Amino acid sequence: MPMQVIHHLEDVPSVLAGRPVAFTFGVFDGVHLGHRDLLHAVSVWAREHGGLAAVLTFTEHPLRLLAPAYAPPLLSSLNRRLRLIEAAGIDLAAVIDFDREIADTPPEVFVRDIVMQRFHARAVFLGFNSRFGQGGGGDIGLLERLAPGCGFEVRLVAPHLAEGDVVSSTQIRGLLRDGQVRRAAALLGRPHAVEGTVVEGRRRGHMLGYPTANLAIDEGMLIPGSGVYAVRAEAGGCLHSGMMNIGHRPTFEPGALSVEVHLFDFDSDLYGLPLSVEMIERLRAERRFESPEALRHQLGLDAEQARQRLSRG
Repeated sequence: MPMQVIHHLEDVPSVLAGRPVAFTFGVFDGVHLGHRDLLHAVSVWAREHGGLAAVLTFTEHPLRLLAPAYAPPLLSSLNRRLRLIEAAGIDLAAVIDFDREIADTPPEVFVRDIVMQRFHARAVFLGFNSRFGQGGGGDIGLLERLAPGCGFEVRLVAPHLAEGDVVSSTQIRGLLRDGQVRRAAALLGRPHAVEGTVVEGRRRGHMLGYPTANLAIDEGMLIPGSGVYAVRAEAGGCLHSGMMNIGHRPTFEPGALSVEVHLFDFDSDLYGLPLSVEMIERLRAERRFESPEALRHQLGLDAEQARQRLSRG
């Protein structure tokens, strides 16, 4: 059955139907390999106990409220995050705003009012660095002290290591800012996807023989580092190979940062439609060319290189 999504905590008990609940909580930005280990553990416990796998997550990163200047750009939209959480085997996702009431909830009250009264959790799963409650005062130790009196068990999920490093959303953001999309994909467990809505551009790509879909990216979403990338995107019901430029178009009059996608062998109108573009490999840095003709020649080389790279899978 599809994962059920609810937006009010008071609605949670009505959908549990008395089944034992395995529960976890967090932002899960990017739903990387570490998150997937945690979500998988929740799902396995629920299946083994004939229960329900449930998560609590937030519409925005908590730092957007607590310290806006330090709030990180997001790796995935809420809709994509929920699709990935569902794919990890979760049955129920409660999605709420991280507001001042949640931020000011003492850890013990969080356990009493949310973990117990709302979710009736029988098993609570935490990542190795999870914190909760006012000032981040709650941790695995507090849960273990409260567990006997509350009737739930506590499971700690170890960090996921890749080449000796702990996989984290912070690490992945840094890789993407540097254009290291292949390394980021290894930590995500899939290619990173840039999502946006196709908007009208200046049609310079069309003039050069490489028409592009210009993407408007939602505020607060991470845009990877400038450069030319080999990509894949679903459009018109089919998966298309292509190339994408992120940058300021230095060959022409430099302007605001733009994200432009050229799909190979595709000429349909995409204006106003959402587009999700998987980033496979960075081909080169963005640079200024002496003339549009020189840029056109380079785009031909880029297209050939992108096709070769994407043909390898």
